Amino acid sequence: MMLKLLVTMTLISATFAGKSDDATTCSSSADLTCNEGFSLEDGTCTACVLPAASVCGSGKVPASLAAVCPALNTAAYTTQTGPTGTGCVACAADEFTAASGDGCTPCRDDAATCTSLTVDVTCNVGYFKDSSSNTCTACAANTATCTTATATDALTCDDGFFKSTAKCHACSDSVNVATCESLGRITTCDTGYFKTGSSPEVCTETCGANAATCTSNTVAITCVAGYTLGTAGGTVCFTCAANTATCESNTVATTCDVGYFKDSNVCAACAANTPTCESATVATTCSTGFFKDSNVCTACAANTLTCESATVATTCNAGFYKSSANVCTTCSTFASDCSALQINALLSAAALLVALCQ
Repeated sequence: MMLKLLVTMTLISATFAGKSDDATTCSSSADLTCNEGFSLEDGTCTACVLPAASVCGSGKVPASLAAVCPALNTAAYTTQTGPTGTGCVACAADEFTAASGDGCTPCRDDAATCTSLTVDVTCNVGYFKDSSSNTCTACAANTATCTTATATDALTCDDGFFKSTAKCHACSDSVNVATCESLGRITTCDTGYFKTGSSPEVCTETCGANAATCTSNTVAITCVAGYTLGTAGGTVCFTCAANTATCESNTVATTCDVGYFKDSNVCAACAANTPTCESATVATTCSTGFFKDSNVCTACAANTLTCESATVATTCNAGFYKSSANVCTTCSTFASDCSALQINALLSAAALLVALCQ
């Protein structure tokens, strides 16, 4: 009796298995891509881990093997959680690989790139590379780039300062100065201020409400985030009406946010599940899981990501595959692909084999 049971179970399992619950996509007989934390090995999703990562993805090393990164430790293990990748990534620009073992070590704060904590390659703003020590050393005060730490060896200056005789000088005694040509000759002011005066020029006057740059407190050039000058040569910053992407004024829309259409200069809502439309009754595109049917967005069948119609799937949700009948079927079962006749024939064959084994 036990032999009968084992033979029958083996035959049925050999026919109906082949797709696992760990698959993201699959065919009728094999896994194609895997969920996070699983690797595709010979058509089957297998759990996998990395020495320094809690999860890995398709194409990475399975749990039964040790992850090995390229020789000479030119790469480090990653905590990447995506469904693809090798399990190893190169160190970031401001890191260097460990002398032994695996992993990346950050460079010193002064260095942009380095090969160790004592050998810098390039430096951050405000520092220069001292060739005698191979480390980054601070420039003089108010200096962005330099050749030495001496105040007279500046190459470029911080905002609010200008270079004269290789030294950085304050643009003026005025506050709110961004850049200048020379003492008292201002090029630009800080956000929200505009230039006035002549000898010297100063940045003491504020722009109008919500203006980032301006020529006076009544003429804006650009606006702060969330505000616009409009599209008709406006000089005042204002907000567009609700659901409006761009506008000529707060009552005249030019383009609308996703899910809305322009109706008599006002943005009105498209129908449900419709990202873009010509009107409330004419859809142009549909949300994922819906298809356009007579200008209306209609839901695809269950477990279907995209479709041509309610009965023809094009892609399926994770854990499902498209059957020969264009229907999304779960990856964890094979029975839906078999007819009742096929199943009965299989069971009859199993029964015959059991009888022969008696």
